Amino acid sequence: PVEYMTFSPEKVLWLKLKDHAVRFEDLGDGAKRALRMLFTAAATSNAALLLEEPENFQHPRSLQESIHALLIAARELNIQVFVSTHSRECYLVFHREAKAQGLSTCFYYFRLHEDDELEAISVTPEGLENFEEMGFDLRLM
Repeated sequence: PVEYMTFSPEKVLWLKLKDHAVRFEDLGDGAKRALRMLFTAAATSNAALLLEEPENFQHPRSLQESIHALLIAARELNIQVFVSTHSRECYLVFHREAKAQGLSTCFYYFRLHEDDELEAISVTPEGLENFEEMGFDLRLM
């Protein structure tokens, strides 16, 4: 975990970890993406935060930790989070973390019909299992 962050005189962001420091630009893509998401949330309040595929470049444990931190920030800063994803894992992590933090969630699958009518279908974790039992894969929808 990051203990603290600081800018060098050259305006380089450094992150102090347990036993060493690392420049932000030297982090992997997943860590940079997660931190940008959390920086954005920390700079926001009483607003909506739109995230597109936050699971990209994320290790599963990093995804869980970043969503955990994001939802703490969302609760404390009154941020409503909207997420677009095709990831079953991301959906389940958001649901599990929100439930653990006492937050309410709504998940929808959007389907565009040939007549350009947009349909929103509510999806619960149980509904996801039903989709999968019928042969549908959220990642391919």
